[in-house]
Amino acid sequence: MTQTLQETNTDSSLTISDLKNITDIQNVIEKLNEIVKNQNDSDEDDYIERPCRVFDPECIRSYFAAHGHCKKVDGTVPEPLHRSASTGYLPRINLTVTLVNVDYYGLNGQIVEFYINRKTNKLVLAVQMSNVVSFVRPAYFRFHRRAQEPIVRSTPARVQFGTITPTIIIPNLNDLRLDQAEIFSYIESPSPITTVNPLAFASTD
Repeated sequence: MTQTLQETNTDSSLTISDLKNITDIQNVIEKLNEIVKNQNDSDEDDYIERPCRVFDPECIRSYFAAHGHCKKVDGTVPEPLHRSASTGYLPRINLTVTLVNVDYYGLNGQIVEFYINRKTNKLVLAVQMSNVVSFVRPAYFRFHRRAQEPIVRSTPARVQFGTITPTIIIPNLNDLRLDQAEIFSYIESPSPITTVNPLAFASTD
């Protein structure tokens, strides 16, 4: 799928990746309107199937191995889990945060949902994680200012998120498109505890 949407799936299987590949804005609007028109939550349960129970990780591993070209791996998430870089956007406070050399702790959580939706042709997986903490060396804070260039500051940082529940939505049930997965994380605490070097934000502006 490169330029247009495939018609083999239902219209409600449109993903963010699909939208990025559509250059005609009118086509995007029409597709979204079709999704809204055809969506009917009242019959959603008729299309939900649960191939594995949430407390059976071995079954879930086997499902991904069979449908997602994944290599089945036993054990837990590495502690810590390292990422070389990650960027987050906070438009409400005009801030972009780029994290470099990030170590995540507490990602071995409990699966709380796992099902497939035949109508939308998507798989849903949700995992609840407690006491998630990240250590960053360093974090770059880019403060965007009106009609001026941004101010950029860097500092080591520690962020304690508390409980997080990521929900992963993967399209194309017969051949799972992991590269098109969408992930949304629900954070229990509205204000994660962030520890930084206060001198990094010293500015006359």
